[in-house]
Amino acid sequence: MIISSLDKLKNYFSVFFVRFLRLIYVLKTIRFCYKAIPTYSLSKHYRVTQEPTNPDFIYGELSVCSFLYLLALIPKNINCKIYDLGCGDGKLLLAAVLFFKNLTAIGIEKIPDLCQVASDRITRNINRNIKKNHSCLIILEKSFLDADFSDAHIVYINGSALKNDTWNELYARLQKLNPESYVISVVRKLEDPLFRLIYAGQHTCSWGKAFVYIYQNLSNYPDIKKSKD
Repeated sequence: MIISSLDKLKNYFSVFFVRFLRLIYVLKTIRFCYKAIPTYSLSKHYRVTQEPTNPDFIYGELSVCSFLYLLALIPKNINCKIYDLGCGDGKLLLAAVLFFKNLTAIGIEKIPDLCQVASDRITRNINRNIKKNHSCLIILEKSFLDADFSDAHIVYINGSALKNDTWNELYARLQKLNPESYVISVVRKLEDPLFRLIYAGQHTCSWGKAFVYIYQNLSNYPDIKKSKD
């Protein structure tokens, strides 16, 4: 199902008007939790000292408001499992579990210092509030190329700085996702009949405006299975 202009408007209204007070609460909480946290410096230090020639670790993030809006566009954003591949300091997933209910959110991040920041923000500041929403947020310290996220309902990936080899390996794993799952991809497109583009739009990121795409996995459709075989 392609997301229509009416659906976009309805979801925009639901996030920024109907749930305005909840949104303000989430944004205030995020600002408080991450005040004086040198996320970009921690990322840069790891990249310079550990993998100076690998662009995969150039840090950048989507705005919180854009992330929440994109999740609202997806029909299955309730009682679902969402993975953020390369979650950094965990800011986006934290906002998601505070805004939506009944989410299982899993962040996968390789940089130890960023994992520590994300875990601290969860356990020391808002663990009680996450439970109020009947949600769960977990941070795993590993490369997303070594993680199993095949059970995801929603996968979020910022592919803006990923080198082609990394993207191709990740792409092969995205093809094994559950039927009817969704992929939110920043900058990178999924050029495969297995994935149907249901949304494309420009959103605010830390480096400026970027296109973000939402794809639906069509692997449970017989004609798609046949074409892949």
